[in-house]
Amino acid sequence: MSGKESGIYAVAQIMSDPIETEEDEAEKPYWLSTEKDTTSTLRVKLKIVKTMINNPVFRHEVKAKESLKSLSILRFAQGTNFPVTNEEWVVLSGLITSREKQK
Repeated sequence: MSGKESGIYAVAQIMSDPIETEEDEAEKPYWLSTEKDTTSTLRVKLKIVKTMINNPVFRHEVKAKESLKSLSILRFAQGTNFPVTNEEWVVLSGLITSREKQK
């Protein structure tokens, strides 16, 4: 999530190869705007693995890790889903685990 409280609020797993398709109508209740463009475009199916709405890893925590300086979420803050390398995931999962232990 970007903005004042920017950070990582969920972890998702890619469940399909990219395919040219329209937006799934079942997801319409979650749209912020009903004027959303539902034209066919390249999409993948995602599975939410972990939600961290009440205990996110904030942007400043990610930026503090030298090994995450090139993370795409820090360079392209307006996006929604960001890929990570295996090496980045090791560091991020450590941050997520330490947040869970702090609860």
